[in-house]
Amino acid sequence: MQLYVLMSIVLLSATVKAAYPPEGFAERVHVPYRSITRAASWASQSDDPVRHFESNDPGPAGLCQHREPCWPTAAEVEAFSNSIGPAMKRSLRWNRGENPFPAPIPLGSKGGQPLYGLDPLKPVYARALDSNQLNSTMLFKDDFSKAATRNIPAEGYEPAFIVFPLTAAHVQKAVLFARKHNLCVAVAGTGHDFINRHSCPNGLLIRTSLLKDMNWNMDGVVKLGAGLTFSEVSKAAADQRPSMYIATGWAPTVGIAGWSIGGGHGPLVPSSGLGVDNLVGVEIVTANGTLVTANAEENADLFWALRGGGGSTWGVITSFTVRKHPTPAGGMTRLVASFAGDILIPVLLEQRVEQLLDWTLGLDEKWGGLFFMTSDATAWTIEMVWWYAGSRRDPGFREQKNKLLGLHVGFSNVFNCRDWFACNLPSTAKLISLESGIVPTKIPWVNLVPSVIITRDLVGGSEFKSAVKSWFLECPLCGALEFYFDLPHPNIKKHFDANATSIGSGFRDGMIHLIVPPDPISMKKFLHLGENSYFSESAYKGHGEFGDEDGWKKRYWGSNYDRLLDVKTKYDPDNMFWCHHCVGSDRPRTFPPVSERGVFDAALLV
Repeated sequence: MQLYVLMSIVLLSATVKAAYPPEGFAERVHVPYRSITRAASWASQSDDPVRHFESNDPGPAGLCQHREPCWPTAAEVEAFSNSIGPAMKRSLRWNRGENPFPAPIPLGSKGGQPLYGLDPLKPVYARALDSNQLNSTMLFKDDFSKAATRNIPAEGYEPAFIVFPLTAAHVQKAVLFARKHNLCVAVAGTGHDFINRHSCPNGLLIRTSLLKDMNWNMDGVVKLGAGLTFSEVSKAAADQRPSMYIATGWAPTVGIAGWSIGGGHGPLVPSSGLGVDNLVGVEIVTANGTLVTANAEENADLFWALRGGGGSTWGVITSFTVRKHPTPAGGMTRLVASFAGDILIPVLLEQRVEQLLDWTLGLDEKWGGLFFMTSDATAWTIEMVWWYAGSRRDPGFREQKNKLLGLHVGFSNVFNCRDWFACNLPSTAKLISLESGIVPTKIPWVNLVPSVIITRDLVGGSEFKSAVKSWFLECPLCGALEFYFDLPHPNIKKHFDANATSIGSGFRDGMIHLIVPPDPISMKKFLHLGENSYFSESAYKGHGEFGDEDGWKKRYWGSNYDRLLDVKTKYDPDNMFWCHHCVGSDRPRTFPPVSERGVFDAALLV
């Protein structure tokens, strides 16, 4: 099993058999693995010593440490656990088949279950602080390590306590338990985060994974619990009459929470808008333990900040209200194609790069897709997956498909599905571990996903095309360039008020979210081409992406940062909520003693 896990991490791509309805229909799809894999592979080839994903952040200062008087006693932990419904059912077990994923499947999980099969769940888990249970080699065997399963956690950032709330009231008690004992708070739903924002050292990890209520009986919108995955929401949406969908990311096990407030890009975004564009309201537990509603009319400043401010720095969101959309007539259509050639014949490569980028410029808002470009010492490959919001029989689809296939494609496939859940069935996603799952081990290198937003004007110009073409020859073993053509199309973005969200302006002008390998050649070649990076997928330390010590603020939010910081200090004046390169993360944590806290705060302390 360990050999299987190792091979899964270091391979750059895999050919899988993917089964879709009708029953018995099968196809071969060449599916490139994502950034984590190529980053690990690149690091293993580097001459530099292997470095684990360690954070040099001091983390939030002024926290209670083990053995200090403020540290929770065993009796206090037990009382807290008993106060949040210990007899209530808690489970993230996946019923397999075509049942939606309730959570991601961690790499190497025997039986293919979330949290390595930990079931049922307890309200609270506590770690023995004299051991590091989340090392980089073991498959998790103890219950605490399983409960803490999340994507690439940093060394030294293990929580001391994990809580699984079932209600907003449980979340309130968890926040106030952390306040009482001066603990750092981290929040994780599915735990897909790439940049360790789901972690804080020896603190309280609030897992919102079990907040799964849904209300579809609302006009034009749906209310969703913060623990829902896209797989669960897409299944429920498809079951509505008429069939519906919401804007989602690429992986069905990603949760709606971090994706929605960090920006939210995905294959349906060109026609439906970003995650922040589709967000119309939230319920959130703020730093003093209050459950508040934030929307355009109520706590509007906080709502603006949540529409792009990212991370768990604002509080713990318990529910989202988002726009729902009718499934297009004729369903949705996927187009897969690949191109390849000899690296020693650069003329053909240069032609394909020019032709494919020009092809994307002619697509309308119904198209969203990706390119993965890779090379080695002998060959180059360009693999692509595109989604079209409509039937394969639509004239618009057939026209663009014929243009693409006229470029001497090496492999192609077209598949039509009746709804978005049918397009992303679990039976297919589980075959692609980094689409349905997470890698919960500490792998080498820290800058896993350096990114830049590329504008439409730049895509059509010679500078960007030249950079792509030369990259194949200058960096043949660096990994993959990942092109995500999944930002709002010009025909759609005009319907959204840019001032209503707090994301950087690049998302309004951008056409491609480009993730580059974390090597110096790739980062130097591409990251300067745009002013913005995607909050949820970017370099951890910068290394040129951020420019200077505070460059991450401009890179994520541009001129919006100062206003975001004002909102942060209003709703969290003590800087209780903290995460790496989040709003206010460079400010000190100024926690008042219990005796100085408000009446509401003290009344709810456990």
